[in-house]
Amino acid sequence: MAKRMLIEEVMVKAPHTIGQEQSLSVALELMREHNIRHLPVRHAGRIVGILSERDINFALRVEKADAAQVKVESAHTADVFSVLPTTPLSEVAARMGNDRLGCALVEDEYGKLLGIFTAVDACQVLAQHLA
Repeated sequence: MAKRMLIEEVMVKAPHTIGQEQSLSVALELMREHNIRHLPVRHAGRIVGILSERDINFALRVEKADAAQVKVESAHTADVFSVLPTTPLSEVAARMGNDRLGCALVEDEYGKLLGIFTAVDACQVLAQHLA
């Protein structure tokens, strides 16, 4: 029988984050620089949401403004899927697939951000197991 893999074994540790008061142009630059599509959003040291490339594109179409003029807080998604590091990967992947979620944040029991797991990460894990 195969070992049950935990999310902490495959998450990206210490993900890049952005403050909600930052502009979308700063977010886009961070995403380009680090080749990522999701940024956990912080306010006063706490995670308050997630910002995706899709969120940015939607906000810029709605606002009809330059990315430097729109703040992260007006574009991010406040409803975040977060799990504990000991959550089985199978549970995380099932929820992401069922609810069409692009990522899961991994936090400790006190809400401290430990990592992120994205749909791209899921594909990489799957590829490794099929090889």
